[in-house]
Amino acid sequence: MCAFVGIGLCRGKTGRDEAVPRTRTEFGQNSRAGRVRLVRLRDGTNGIVNKMTMKASTPAEAGAIPVDDAQWVSVREMLVERLEISGEDADKALKRAFAWGSQIYWRKKREQEIPSCEAVLPTLEYLSSELELNAAQTAAIVKGFPEVLGVSLEKRIKPNVDRIKTEWNMRNPRLKNSILENPDCLGYDIDCLGDCAGECARCWARF
Repeated sequence: MCAFVGIGLCRGKTGRDEAVPRTRTEFGQNSRAGRVRLVRLRDGTNGIVNKMTMKASTPAEAGAIPVDDAQWVSVREMLVERLEISGEDADKALKRAFAWGSQIYWRKKREQEIPSCEAVLPTLEYLSSELELNAAQTAAIVKGFPEVLGVSLEKRIKPNVDRIKTEWNMRNPRLKNSILENPDCLGYDIDCLGDCAGECARCWARF
């Protein structure tokens, strides 16, 4: 038997019969690559089966995005309320900020984690007060540089704002307008000084 129900045998590339995990198809929806399938495991939880290796894994192991986690939901609702954005836009920002989405900024150096209000709220409050931003302007920074929600406030964001004030002699409203035009600067941590280090998403050369 070659199926996702019960223990069966499947003829693999090697020509040998391989054991199939005891799983039952729950949704039957394949990925675009057609290589994985979401199934119900014996313990009642959902899992991912790789159809090439017939190996089942949990959503966390497979990198599933925990948008239904209670903690994630509370942060999403806070962003929706404070920034007046949609839940979809809030999720997009959180995925980028906490390494569940694009890795252009993080370059796979950050582990995926579930966001918390305790981690995100101080950043929003600082940006709002220090740059004198309204909700729409704060939302524009989050949409332009979603990773700002996951970058260290004390080690990165505040020092970067102070650097702009000092080196470019900026104060509001010029300071605010400059950061609104280039919100990525809140995450810069490299200055190649013209000798490109290949870390353009994090480099002050772009400011």
